Amino acid sequence: MGAMSNRLSGPLYPIPGSNALVDDVYHPLSAIVQNSVGVPRICYNEREAGLEIEKKNHFVFAPHITAIDFQYSSVKRGPESARFISEAMKANNTVTFLDLTTMHIESEGARFISEVLKVNNTLTCLNLDSNSIGAEGARFISDALKVNNTLTLLNLTSNKIGSEGAKFIAEALQVNRTLTSLGLGSRAGYQSRSPNDIGAEGARFIAEALKANNTLTSLDLGNSKIGAQGAIYICEALKVNGTLTSLNLAINGIGDEGVRMVCEALKANNTLTSLILSNNLCDEMRLLEFEAELESKLFFL
Repeated sequence: MGAMSNRLSGPLYPIPGSNALVDDVYHPLSAIVQNSVGVPRICYNEREAGLEIEKKNHFVFAPHITAIDFQYSSVKRGPESARFISEAMKANNTVTFLDLTTMHIESEGARFISEVLKVNNTLTCLNLDSNSIGAEGARFISDALKVNNTLTLLNLTSNKIGSEGAKFIAEALQVNRTLTSLGLGSRAGYQSRSPNDIGAEGARFIAEALKANNTLTSLDLGNSKIGAQGAIYICEALKVNGTLTSLNLAINGIGDEGVRMVCEALKANNTLTSLILSNNLCDEMRLLEFEAELESKLFFL
């Protein structure tokens, strides 16, 4: 039986090709990223990336690069940089991993990136963590996901998408057949500057999509304010979904009753193997009891 953790699970990833995490807090998408990306050359600045920036701000990615991480680069933040990056990606056929964490691309930048997703056929992992794309940006990404057939991992953590944005993403999940890992949660504490806050209504949209989707295996809804009602919606989806293996519902104010309903739903689910329920206003002894009931089929955190 896995030991429960009271630490928040955040949207953090390992650096491909190393054992070092950006933070030491476990996240269900971590292993997925590492497995999907393998060991490419990860880049933290323009010189390492072989990234040429011409006078007109035209980006050219070196052909040997398969992973680009702009999070720690000196490239100017904002939607305009997203435009330059998107133009470079449209002409690129080697980059499989693109990290734009905290690039502040907003909804306009999300539109540029969505255009890439519509035509690029090599990108498999896209991290848009903490970019304040909002519901409008989520709509752009959703439209792209409906036609994209290569992306397998998408992280939209902390983007102020709200329930409306969750609805757009849910619409894409109804038709997309390649995405396997999705992050819709929010960072915690001082890092939570732009929470998604999809709420119970957003959880309802995602739950309906899960009933029809048969490719998603990892879903992060941590710190999304879904509450007990949102948990009930997710429970109903778990009773019929046959592909999801990892689910993060940490810090959602679900409470004892909500957690109980989740565990009851899991008795009818034969695929989920990892569930994060920490920090949900639930009595720890009750959670231990639930964990014991499902020990044979589920790993709790």
